[in-house]
Amino acid sequence: MPTFKKIVVSGSAISQLTNDAGYLISAGGILSSSAQIATDISGAFTAVSGGLSTRITTNETNIGTNTTNIATNTTNIGTLTAATSSYALATNVSGAFTTTSSSIATTAANIAGRVTTLEGTGTIQGVGTTNNVTFANVTATGNVSITGTLFVDGTTTTINSTNLNIEDKFLLLNSGSTGPSYEGGIIVESGSAGTGNAFYYDASDNRWSLKAGLIATNTSAVTAEAFMSVAVVDTLANATGSAYYKAGNIIVDGQDIYIVTV
Repeated sequence: MPTFKKIVVSGSAISQLTNDAGYLISAGGILSSSAQIATDISGAFTAVSGGLSTRITTNETNIGTNTTNIATNTTNIGTLTAATSSYALATNVSGAFTTTSSSIATTAANIAGRVTTLEGTGTIQGVGTTNNVTFANVTATGNVSITGTLFVDGTTTTINSTNLNIEDKFLLLNSGSTGPSYEGGIIVESGSAGTGNAFYYDASDNRWSLKAGLIATNTSAVTAEAFMSVAVVDTLANATGSAYYKAGNIIVDGQDIYIVTV
């Protein structure tokens, strides 16, 4: 069993030290140096308070439990092979990306089916009815089908085709004109690019006319070189008051035929 010492502290009276001298000697001596303290506390620590003992026991139990949990977690980490685990995911994405989820694969297939190259191998389909597609330049080596309305907002539209087939019964030329003096028609190129013989409607003379050497880009009034003659099948009285009463036109009134000379 451990013994105890009475320690003389600073401030004790001399008389008190004298009175206690015999007690200190009989009780085992005064603690006078670090060597004495080391001697007294050396040896096995054999007893602790009840509270400290309980805490030590509890901590030992917790350490054992934590050791078990660490072992379990180590095993779990070693067996993480499912695609949903972060361990397997990190392993799978570290190399080449070879598989996709079903939703991504379906989306990719839809995109591939909707958007193909503009090389005549397929069509372009918008995802929805309000989407627009803008291209700087488009080159198609195959057929191009347009089921909607085609708008061309350019300066020049060039068609290099062998045969031009137009289903419309009427072609509207000079679209957007705002006055009666505008003229328009067709030009058959003859030797010089963009220039040829024109068959057009002369607004000032109010009749179809001919003009050689007309430039296709012409926007000014054209002076006709010749006029197309038409046959007016009506009475002479009605024909003289019509818009077709022009020099060179023919009036057929029953059995009578007239040529207008005015």
